Amino acid sequence: MQLDGKTAAITGASRGMGAAFARRFAREGASVSLAARDIATLNAVAAEIESAGGVVLATQTDVTIPEQVAEYAARTLDRFGAVDILVNNAGGLLFGTLLEQDDEEWDAMLDVNLNSARWVTRAFLPAMLEHGAGKVIFISSNAAKRGFPGHVGYAVAKAGLMALNRSIAVEYGKQGIESFCVNVGLVAETDMGEATVAAGADAFGGREKYWEFVNPLSPTGYHPSVTEIEDVVTFLATEGSTVLHGTSITADHGFTPY
Repeated sequence: MQLDGKTAAITGASRGMGAAFARRFAREGASVSLAARDIATLNAVAAEIESAGGVVLATQTDVTIPEQVAEYAARTLDRFGAVDILVNNAGGLLFGTLLEQDDEEWDAMLDVNLNSARWVTRAFLPAMLEHGAGKVIFISSNAAKRGFPGHVGYAVAKAGLMALNRSIAVEYGKQGIESFCVNVGLVAETDMGEATVAAGADAFGGREKYWEFVNPLSPTGYHPSVTEIEDVVTFLATEGSTVLHGTSITADHGFTPY
């Protein structure tokens, strides 16, 4: 097991990629502390992990509220003593162009996708520094590099994660903190991915026509699965990823070629 004896904190862990990371990390031997707003769904994920023999703590947390983030970190550290791996996975997508998206929607995109990662990382980083080691993984998007119509607030916030990752890498690397960012491509299996596909289907006159347009844009002819992203993030959580410290890895089958 690649993460035996480690403790991981994962936000946005009630569904989609966050839940997949939680299950995989637990299978790899890590104890997992999970945060999400939907406590019923989060508890279901936790129960699944426990039934398979895993060690898990579930905390209802809105990561856009700093006080709740502080409580999540306190509960996690009280239970496990230290956190070795932090996955800032929580995020959300509101569609809108620069002229369409109002200030409230813009601020919401910054809060859930960027500010939340800052608050969560600040809550856990002192304990990591005291421990002398820790891995911080940010889940961003290829929209941060490529840009897509109607994704302006989301893309700007996700681009901020790339800068936050690099800043943490240069500020704390010599103190044992490793930082990484994963720019994820279109993962249709998740709720967010389904929303993107549905919007594309409306624009192109059906899901089949949307995929006929989108798939050829990828060098492989298709786009990432949850399992493929799970594999990348799990590797970054292991000791073998240190050489990639500070990098932003674009995981989209070459759809974003730079």
